Amino acid sequence: MPPRAQAGAVSSFDRFTQWLQKLNTGGYFDAYGRRAHADEWTERLQALHTCVVETWPMLWGVLSKTQMKTSSEKYLDRFPFLDRTRQLPSAPFIEAMLLADEAQVALRSGDTPTVTCARCAERVARIALLETQLRQLDQPPLPDVPSSEALLDVLWMLYNKNFLHGVGTTPRDVVRAKVLGHATDALQLDLWPQRDLWNRFVAERLLDDNQRDRKFINCCLRMEKP
Repeated sequence: MPPRAQAGAVSSFDRFTQWLQKLNTGGYFDAYGRRAHADEWTERLQALHTCVVETWPMLWGVLSKTQMKTSSEKYLDRFPFLDRTRQLPSAPFIEAMLLADEAQVALRSGDTPTVTCARCAERVARIALLETQLRQLDQPPLPDVPSSEALLDVLWMLYNKNFLHGVGTTPRDVVRAKVLGHATDALQLDLWPQRDLWNRFVAERLLDDNQRDRKFINCCLRMEKP
């Protein structure tokens, strides 16, 4: 349970903890605590990244982006867990909620959110760099790919172009067909025979540690714009 703000002047950190209290009241703490055994957490995240949630307590606008960053870092430095039983680590929850807050701002502004989870956000910079490099290539990119790690980045880029990670479920064979088909059509990369590479990609980048059914990937297909 996050600490309640003290009476008197309200600091940025106090407003941040008040925001966490609102999330707790709204049921987000409970959904996060049951995420390994129920779908509510995933469903809530999906809603926050795909439509305007009127009950969402906006943080960006109450605090600046700089204040949000400073306050979240201060909170995580002081409180590694959300609860007294030390069963709910703070960092994944706060990262997910800050991304959701950013998505709600984007949706209210008519923009499309670009990431839906902390693991996605960590790779956004690398994906953007890779996309720029691929656009600059006049020849098929395979000869320019220096390592299997770079190929994994190519697969991750194509996956994020076609799927929204962390929400919903899609059969693994559907994900494989879409991503490898895109690699063939758009980048002239024939990765279909590279089954070991694909299995490594799925294991390292797509499957969650606590995922029970490994025949599915936690993602949903992005709809093509008309």
